[in-house]
Amino acid sequence: MRSSNDPHPAHSPIPDPVQPDGSGEVKTMTDIINDIVAQIDQIIFWLRVTVYLVLSICIVWLIGFVRRNLGLDAHSIELRRIRRILEGQSSDK
Repeated sequence: MRSSNDPHPAHSPIPDPVQPDGSGEVKTMTDIINDIVAQIDQIIFWLRVTVYLVLSICIVWLIGFVRRNLGLDAHSIELRRIRRILEGQSSDK
């Protein structure tokens, strides 16, 4: 048999939503909707940051790809310089 002071009665009602800080205040429907909107805004912000980051990486990769294929990178320039030196040595022989 349960006493009237029992913190867990047999048929306890569904608890009302309360503030996460433990203040015990009941949240209104407006507060709950505002929290959901704030969470959606946060998700949209991080998705935007992620998209910008991915696009930035793609642009940097594309610039490097074009430079390599046009022969404008440091290795291609060095190879052309070495080729000129070797051709100059072979024509001297």
